[in-house]
Amino acid sequence: MTPHPNFTFNVHMDGLEETHDRILERKGAFKIALEGIKKAKKLGFRVCTNTTIFNETDLVEIEMLFTLLEEIGVDGLLVAPGFGYEAVGEKLFLERRDIEKKFAEVFEMSKKHRFFSTPMYLRFLKGEKKLECTPWGNPTRNTVGWKAPCYLITDAHYPTFREMMEKTEWDKYGVGRDSRCAQCMMHCGFEPTVVNEIGKSWKDIWEMFVWNLT
Repeated sequence: MTPHPNFTFNVHMDGLEETHDRILERKGAFKIALEGIKKAKKLGFRVCTNTTIFNETDLVEIEMLFTLLEEIGVDGLLVAPGFGYEAVGEKLFLERRDIEKKFAEVFEMSKKHRFFSTPMYLRFLKGEKKLECTPWGNPTRNTVGWKAPCYLITDAHYPTFREMMEKTEWDKYGVGRDSRCAQCMMHCGFEPTVVNEIGKSWKDIWEMFVWNLT
C-alpha cells in the first residue's frame, strides 16, 4: 500500500495501556496499536484514532492519551460515547444524560487537541444541539455484504450497495422509532447529519469554517 490523501488509517484507542488492554480483553493490544501508528506515520500515511468514552472512563487519562498520540504524530482524534446496543450488554455503557455530562468535559478537550470530530457533533453530545440520525451516512461493508441498517445494528446483509439503500426501510430506525436506537449518539450516524445541517445556521457555518482552518 502507498499513502494517498483520501485514505486514512483509523486506529481504535480506548485509554492508556492497562485500560485499553482490559477493554479489548487482549494483553499487548495497546503496544501493537502504538507501534502500528508509528510505522504508518513513518511511511507517510494519514492516521487518526477513535476513542470510545465509557461510564468508567477517566477523562484525565484520556487527556494523557491524546497528548501521547499527538506526540507520535497522529493527525486527528475522533471520540464517541459507548452505549448499550443489541450486540453488547456490559454495565460500563452510558445513557444519554450521562453522555451529555461527560462530553461537556470532552468538548473542552477539543479546544486543546486536534479533534476530527466536528464541533457541531460535540455540541450535540453535550446536549446543546438536536440532531437526527442518518443511518446510511457511513455504510458498512464486511465479508457478508452491505450491512443494514448501520454499523451497530444488523437486520440484514445485501450483496450490493444499491440493494441495501433501496430495500432497507430507513424510516423505521432512529431515536423514538426503534428501541435499539434509544441511547445512540454515535458518530457513524450523527456526523453525516452535520453535513445536512451545517447550511441552516450562520453560526454553525462560521464555527465549522474556523474548525476546518485550525
